[in-house]
Amino acid sequence: MVVPWCAALGAVALAYAGMKWLQFGPGMSKIFVTQLAAAALLCVTAPVVRRRWGGAGLAAWCAAVAVMIAFVAGPIVGKSMDLGRHAGPLVLFCLLVLPFAAAGVTVYRVGRPPATLARTFPIAMTVCVLMELVSFVLVLAVLTIPKVF
Repeated sequence: MVVPWCAALGAVALAYAGMKWLQFGPGMSKIFVTQLAAAALLCVTAPVVRRRWGGAGLAAWCAAVAVMIAFVAGPIVGKSMDLGRHAGPLVLFCLLVLPFAAAGVTVYRVGRPPATLARTFPIAMTVCVLMELVSFVLVLAVLTIPKVF
């Protein structure tokens, strides 16, 4: 049971180091904390949703959480990325869709009975945080394309 927790902490450290390496402004820590808090919220609630409503309910929950967090924390991310408050929810939604989908699939596959939070949380958190780093790189690439051409 110790190995998944170590992997989750290692993934968080790796994602933080990767985002610090890609840092483009002083708001990077706000973006990272927003993504990490969203991942923790999803990974804690997803096993309960999967157990109660199955795979379809889990997919709907992942999408709903991504939309809710994008609207709540989007302006913070938009200001941190110097995009303006109105572009923030769309950018945060794009940052969260891929990790939440990956975490949902992971919880669905790992969450077979008997599923416990201690078993599913670290594995889903590892996948979600690593996918957050990938989605961050993809969003940065898309945002810099207009500046290149």
